[in-house]
Amino acid sequence: MKEGLHDPRFPWHAGSALGTPGDSEEGASMKARARYYYRKERDLYVVYLHWGKNENGNRKTWKRHTFDDEGTPLVHEVLARILTDRINADIVARGSQFDPRRWFSCSDKELQFRPYAERWLDKQDHLAPSYIGDVKRYILKYCVPFFGTMHIATVRKSDIVDFLNSLPKRLAPKTKKNILHLALLS
Repeated sequence: MKEGLHDPRFPWHAGSALGTPGDSEEGASMKARARYYYRKERDLYVVYLHWGKNENGNRKTWKRHTFDDEGTPLVHEVLARILTDRINADIVARGSQFDPRRWFSCSDKELQFRPYAERWLDKQDHLAPSYIGDVKRYILKYCVPFFGTMHIATVRKSDIVDFLNSLPKRLAPKTKKNILHLALLS
């Protein structure tokens, strides 16, 4: 497990004698910090935080696979480190008033391929109208039917290969390359 760099403001570690977040309201913020690790099977980083208790009385783990509200996957360690540092700075600044839902509230539906692709297409108004027409056609005709409700953080290299193999044989190699490029961009 790759973990975030040591920060002198957070000298404790998971399972330390200092206790766990949620043991008491007072001082809970001083016992928690966001961390990140690399998920090899998904080829991305995950930022997590143990904060509060779940319905069974156990520590609640908050996880995030995206860097921003647009759903940019945490595929680079730099993004994971930046996000982790921002969350930890917020924990220090807000103290016991820290609310993890501010950082870990993105719903799974927002990160499904189709809604994410539609939001991405809406932001491409800077492109030429003829080009955006081709882009929409490729994404809606080929990418959305294949990836549909798949969570974008769970798309693997094998899914990309399967997608390429699912494209009609009649398409030229250049067209397939264009479609793949758009699928990876959106």
